[in-house]
Amino acid sequence: MAGAAALLAQKHPDWRSGTLKASLTTSAKDVGAPWYEQGAGRVNIPAALADKVVGPSSVAFGRLSYPDGQTATTRTVTYTNITERDATLSLAASASAWAGGPAPGGVVSLDKSTVVVPAKGKATLAVRIDPTIGPAGAYGGLITAIDKTDGTAIRTPISFYDEPEQFPLTVKLTDSRGNAPPQRQLVVARDDYDWTNPKNNDPFIPAIFHVLVDNGTGTIRVPKGKYSTVDVVLEQTADVRRASLLSAAEVAVDRPSTIALDARTAVPMQVQTKEPTDARERYTAVRRYLPGAPAAISSGVLTSGAGWQTYITPSAAARHGTVGSQDHLTLGQALVNLRARAPQQLTLHPLYDASSIAAGLAGHRELQVVSVDSAKPTDFQAAKDKVALVRIGVPAGVANADVPEQASQAAQTAVAQARQAGAVATLTFLDAPGALPIQGAAGDSQPHLSLSREEGERLRELSLRGDTTLSITVRSKPEYMYNLYFRDRNGVPAPHVNKVDPATLVAVDTRYHGDKPDTVFSKRWFALPTDTPSSIALNGTEFQGPSQWKEYIGPADDKVFWKRFVSQMAPGAGGVPDWATTFSLLSEDVFPTAGPRPQERWFQAPIRGGAAAHTYGAFPRLCSPCRSDTGEFLPTVQLTDSHRGHFAEPWQTGRYLSKVRLYRRGQEIPGQVGGPLVVPLFHLGQQSDSYRLEIDDEWPAKPVYGWPNGAVHRLTPRIDTVATFFSAPPARTVPPGYGCMKTWAKCAYQPVIQVDYQLGLDLLNHAPAARTHTFDVVAGHHEAAESAGKITEFRLWYSTNDGTSWQRAQVMAKGRWPLHGSDHTSSARPDERIRLAARRSVGFRRQPDEPNHAARVRADCESRAVTTRDCAVHCARSRCAAQSRQTRNLEVEHQPGARRHLAGIAIALFEAHRDTSPFAERGHGHRLVHTAAHLARLSWEPGKIAFGDCEVMACCVGMWMISTRRVTPQFPCSCHAFRRHTFGDRQVQLGGRLEYLRRTRVHDRGVTRQR
Repeated sequence: MAGAAALLAQKHPDWRSGTLKASLTTSAKDVGAPWYEQGAGRVNIPAALADKVVGPSSVAFGRLSYPDGQTATTRTVTYTNITERDATLSLAASASAWAGGPAPGGVVSLDKSTVVVPAKGKATLAVRIDPTIGPAGAYGGLITAIDKTDGTAIRTPISFYDEPEQFPLTVKLTDSRGNAPPQRQLVVARDDYDWTNPKNNDPFIPAIFHVLVDNGTGTIRVPKGKYSTVDVVLEQTADVRRASLLSAAEVAVDRPSTIALDARTAVPMQVQTKEPTDARERYTAVRRYLPGAPAAISSGVLTSGAGWQTYITPSAAARHGTVGSQDHLTLGQALVNLRARAPQQLTLHPLYDASSIAAGLAGHRELQVVSVDSAKPTDFQAAKDKVALVRIGVPAGVANADVPEQASQAAQTAVAQARQAGAVATLTFLDAPGALPIQGAAGDSQPHLSLSREEGERLRELSLRGDTTLSITVRSKPEYMYNLYFRDRNGVPAPHVNKVDPATLVAVDTRYHGDKPDTVFSKRWFALPTDTPSSIALNGTEFQGPSQWKEYIGPADDKVFWKRFVSQMAPGAGGVPDWATTFSLLSEDVFPTAGPRPQERWFQAPIRGGAAAHTYGAFPRLCSPCRSDTGEFLPTVQLTDSHRGHFAEPWQTGRYLSKVRLYRRGQEIPGQVGGPLVVPLFHLGQQSDSYRLEIDDEWPAKPVYGWPNGAVHRLTPRIDTVATFFSAPPARTVPPGYGCMKTWAKCAYQPVIQVDYQLGLDLLNHAPAARTHTFDVVAGHHEAAESAGKITEFRLWYSTNDGTSWQRAQVMAKGRWPLHGSDHTSSARPDERIRLAARRSVGFRRQPDEPNHAARVRADCESRAVTTRDCAVHCARSRCAAQSRQTRNLEVEHQPGARRHLAGIAIALFEAHRDTSPFAERGHGHRLVHTAAHLARLSWEPGKIAFGDCEVMACCVGMWMISTRRVTPQFPCSCHAFRRHTFGDRQVQLGGRLEYLRRTRVHDRGVTRQR
């Protein structure tokens, strides 16, 4: 634009900026866009340079307020002729509304249809707008002047806003006692706002209004229409603990109007169960949803559940959109049964912290009660080995709103005094009229329960009359929990009662495993409807673990998506969880039908890296390990346990602790980390080839938030995974349920063997002791992997002495993948280990430019990308040498480049006959090592090796024999470079004692090594 103005100024150096602007504007070209988007149009420099007559750049009438601006208004338009000849202009005016339709006739008019502009002179005309014609709103258009001599158009934009009539709307807010709540800002929504097509709306009337409500009243001005609002009023004093969800929908405003939100009209939101339960957490909200809106207008409250009452105002169903509620709560079987035994029996209803009460009071007790006044500390001396019933007074001058906080602090002091005096437990009550049980005074080492003033005074009277015994029964854990999500889709009934019926719920036998007996758990199970926008907030339900019970979820609904988090934490100071040690797993599910589900185990060992599976209704899983159309490889980024669908993506915390290396033909491919992704990406290009992937997962001893760590986990502290696989550019993208990174158009899961463990461990992740234990291990590929072969071999070993010795498990084929049942007598010690090897068919997809199979295998052998046996067989067959030796039907070459493969011949022979008795003899083992050394052109003598070019190879062949217990160690040898080769299953250091670094070798293009 600046360049166009410069060219025009060069031609007309005497023009001021206003004239330059007018010339560029009136000569602009119409591009067909709405008037409020294009203005005069696109700049047309040749037309501007050829201007003969210049009109005004625009005629803006501005905002015509109501009612003062509701009269016809006229503006003068002036044209200037810059030539030496008169110019005759033909005039016309047009206008359209904001939504795009033409303006009513007469809204815009001109006082003449033709005007003559004299040479070097000016001419004027009058443009008139009449806001009384047609509806209010924004209008815009053009005054077009056509030069009759050459047809040149001079276009001048016009616009104005006809403000609609507005009325005062007052919002009144009242709590359950008729008082004004504290100051707040409310949202008032326009019900007639068109969310599906925003252009249909008046651009100067917002979709929502904000009103400041002070001392219970707030007023705004709004145009005629229908309006809705919602709010929550919280009341917390000594005698009331209440949340009131208030709403008003489709309130018509065509005159000064009032919206009244009155908590006195609300009804209780009741949830009824057949047995007593503890409310662990509750989120309730009232919602107003308008069709097409990106979010509902909602107001909600999160409470601990226990001790709180929730109310809601009844509402008829909305005609446009919906008005309803949601009630998300977690209930557990009641843990405490408390009765007073005196001349008469008194059933009590205490308030307590369900997550900690069982720690110091589990079981059944009959205890004496001692009445204590908090103002008299000496009274606590009589509470030793008894229950201290503490009456807490309210100091003079404390404001009513501050009483709950003061009472909580006083209760904490009383609990500490009772603990110091040796009391078994503390019962408190607040000495104030109608006082409720005290909240927020959970004891750590001292159990604390609180009573209402009514029950506290009755128990105090009984205790002062004589001996009073409390019968206390505390469950160590609940037998069941309810995870409930109720909603009113449209309309809120009165009375408002939801009955919990197990027949409508999903029942899951759930076990929460933990490596340590003091692990703290927290579960946050979010229920999110899929047919309407919603919001929810949860703190989480804490409990001591490991533990197990039946989880009920529901009611079952195919339109409700459950995003379930379960976290493990180590206990911190004062019994409070140490959040820095948090490690969480997630499951995403939809439960369309009620009834029992298979057993669910959270955190059953081992926690390991793996490709997470998509479950019904879940968000798309990120493809990993994955290759993209851009040639990038993403390693495994997810962690899993033994339950399908459980996963974690700890890299999203901003750290990636796994150490990943990727090799192609023996050359390491550098990983690159950049941008928001903290996981290394490896650039493979577009060629097809074989790769070797190494991943070292070692959980940190010090806590790293979001990752397994030594504070919580003591089993499987290190997992080493090695995989060889063939990879080609993706032929198609991932199936539904899985997703690529945003910068990728296509991606595909890679055919890396995945291992699933179903070890049948107890809650402490131990195998049962002193009996035969059978468990399952499954090897296969991710369900979305491309070019995955078939599993053809699977072997598994187990150790019950931390790897000092290993035993081979019995293997049984079962289902699609080999399932391995292991029968062994377990010691239930934490040093039990597993190693395994799986073999599959190649399963490549041949590419047009791909070399033949033999050539490819030869290349893989040279890059050590496949196993020794395959190298020995395929290389010998595909690279025919002039000199060869026949050894058990395998052709063996003597070329120098193949020396590193020759030791594999010995291993292949040994593996082929490892279970036959002649080959298992010690002498035969020696001969096998001798054969390997001879083929490698080394000299071998019992107890001595003459080291040559293949020192590492020969050493590791010998160590492989020793480690399989086929040969007794008779000589020292150290395979320092073993990890760079594929000639054995273990690295062995001999010298006084035998040390193994246990590894697993997966045959034929897929390796998983577990320590």
